[in-house]
Amino acid sequence: MLRLTSLTIHKFRNVWPNTTLRFAGGMNLVLGQNGTGKTTLLELIVCAVNLNFDRYETEELDIAFEFEDPNLGASAKFRFSHTLAKPQYAELAPERETFARTIESIWNLQGAEFTLDHRNNRLAVAGQDLSPLPNTLELLRTFHEGLGYLATALRNRSNVYPFVAMFAIRGLLLARKARLDESLNYIANLISTESLVLTNDTKRNDVQMNFDTSVLRRALQKSFTGEQRALSTSSDVPFLADATRLFRATDITAELSFNQAQPSAHSGTTYSYKGLNFILTRGRSTITFENFSYGQKRLLGALHYFSVNTDILVADELTNGLHHEWIDFLIKELGERQSFLTSQNPVLLDFLTFDSAADVSQRLIRCTMNDDGELHWCNIPSVEAEDFFITYSANMQQVGEIMRIQGLW
Repeated sequence: MLRLTSLTIHKFRNVWPNTTLRFAGGMNLVLGQNGTGKTTLLELIVCAVNLNFDRYETEELDIAFEFEDPNLGASAKFRFSHTLAKPQYAELAPERETFARTIESIWNLQGAEFTLDHRNNRLAVAGQDLSPLPNTLELLRTFHEGLGYLATALRNRSNVYPFVAMFAIRGLLLARKARLDESLNYIANLISTESLVLTNDTKRNDVQMNFDTSVLRRALQKSFTGEQRALSTSSDVPFLADATRLFRATDITAELSFNQAQPSAHSGTTYSYKGLNFILTRGRSTITFENFSYGQKRLLGALHYFSVNTDILVADELTNGLHHEWIDFLIKELGERQSFLTSQNPVLLDFLTFDSAADVSQRLIRCTMNDDGELHWCNIPSVEAEDFFITYSANMQQVGEIMRIQGLW
């Protein structure tokens, strides 16, 4: 399973230059007071996991990070940078700033190392038994298209197996990640933007849906009858079944409201749906999503997020608005996934377990800010981690209390 193992920030806003963070394969917890950059760090992690720093394309940055997947025998090192550059005709627009983007990556796959150098939207490749390459590779416009073309071009060449591993690891990255925010933006965005288009043509069945959850997509497709709405019950969707049980409800249904029907380009009819809704049934009463409590909306969003992120989770204030029973459920649901979490709630901290002082140092990241507004992010130093682990092993205090006393939280 793919893991983000480190992040180095050479230059980014007011973060201390050349900050390097190490990450554990399981839960990683970002600690710090408000305003010390915890959410910003989570956003950088999301960008790294997505191999996409477009949201910072108008800012200077220089960031390096590493992945590994022991199952594939693969690892990859990336470096993204946006550097101020003089425009081609600077004298015509002296006030305008432009940014030059550089993307570099080194892949170690099954013992073979390959370097991909992406400069000015052009792709160059160096490595074992890969020269000469088709000149058309130099004309590729984007990083993603370049990798896809490279996979096809090398399929029938010698020494291709390492590239199979490379594109397997790349496939894991293609499912775009998001951050589960500390409020309701994630679930609100899901409800407001999702849509479904279905055509009952015998010759074609076009499905265009933005749901990340393949199970929910299949359930809604299956329920399509050309009527006024598409429904899926909790029996069809595992995360809805979990929500039903945790809410102590009879059922929770996902519903897409009918929008319009019109003749398709062929011989059938195209039905459009919009306005995703969730309906809770408890006995003889029903409650629509807009009347859910804050905690119910937050938990439903978290359950959906967990269902679509099966390898890496990034969640800000995961415990906001949640009963401790629900927090316990989510912590157990983390399972083998790598996770990056923040929390101002000691309840989450008390669910943490540690195997050693080294485990403490790798899994706890502290964020602070000095008087000049400079952000300092670091793994807990080994001496503090050792002191923490001694107290933790004595089992005399809860984790949150130990962290508070020792100034870690």
